[in-house]
Amino acid sequence: MNRRIKIVVINLKESTDRRAKVEEDLRGLDRYPIQFFEAIDAGRPVPVGWLHKGHVSAPSGGGHYSVIIGYTNDAWIVHDPNGPAKLVPGGYEQSFNGANQSYSFKNFNPRWIVEGEGSGWYMDIRLPS
Repeated sequence: MNRRIKIVVINLKESTDRRAKVEEDLRGLDRYPIQFFEAIDAGRPVPVGWLHKGHVSAPSGGGHYSVIIGYTNDAWIVHDPNGPAKLVPGGYEQSFNGANQSYSFKNFNPRWIVEGEGSGWYMDIRLPS
């Protein structure tokens, strides 16, 4: 059987700015589209683009993708192909076992949501309806 998937690349800032036009429902003050949490809650991994170099106060680099697979009250649960990230100073530990990493909102979000609340990139991947 040949199955197709639908990939939608979403810029959080654009989707937030245009929420009235596209009728996006946002969850609380977090400013993430509800579809982001629905994907994770449904067991669909969510690839996110983020900056892994430089100090957390001034992230830099060409960007890197990891996959958010869950969340807790204060952290994202992430599969990171480069291994565990050093979120505060930047870079990576000397390990390539990046499965089920706990990346705190405090130190990961500034690397993902670089331009502030409502910015950032993620992909919503699903089977077409």
